[in-house]
Amino acid sequence: KEASESSNAEKAKDYQAVLRASSPLRLNGSPGILTVCIGIPPNCELDRPEKTVQGSCMIPAVGVTAKIVPVAPAFDVKRIEPAESQCIKIDSTGSTVSFSLTPKSEGNHSVGADIYLYDSGDCSSTPIPKTARSIEVEVLVKGPPWTEIVKAMWKMLADLWTGILGIFSAAILFLIRKKLKKWFDFG
Repeated sequence: KEASESSNAEKAKDYQAVLRASSPLRLNGSPGILTVCIGIPPNCELDRPEKTVQGSCMIPAVGVTAKIVPVAPAFDVKRIEPAESQCIKIDSTGSTVSFSLTPKSEGNHSVGADIYLYDSGDCSSTPIPKTARSIEVEVLVKGPPWTEIVKAMWKMLADLWTGILGIFSAAILFLIRKKLKKWFDFG
């Protein structure tokens, strides 16, 4: 079976790399999941649950093993688990690796993965030149729920003070209307 899988990998012209990421994420919430699958098309199709984004690319099938490094500049580098994948054998049915990502700020952020292919079975050789590919998807990060509540309360408070100031100004004008008539010669 192993010999037929490696011969299938050798016969394949290209590998398909598929990247799936959780979106939207909450700031200070549970970490998101970045999943990368590499294999012979069409076997490397990831199921696509709700609240995820997905992207894919084709890379030359020139190696038998791979290391995958997540690329997420807007995410906490110290909390990306694992920082890089172990050496994985590229299976014809698809080899999948998952990473957890913790966002640092709100906004739309790119996440991706660099894929390094090796012709050795244990990734001890140098990566084959020009086989590192980066695929990216946009991940929406929202603030914690309480920040939205604070923003709404701040807007309501500003509207309240605007209304109070308007009523106060109208009351003052009403009280000094007779003096205003004299000052501006209204009949």
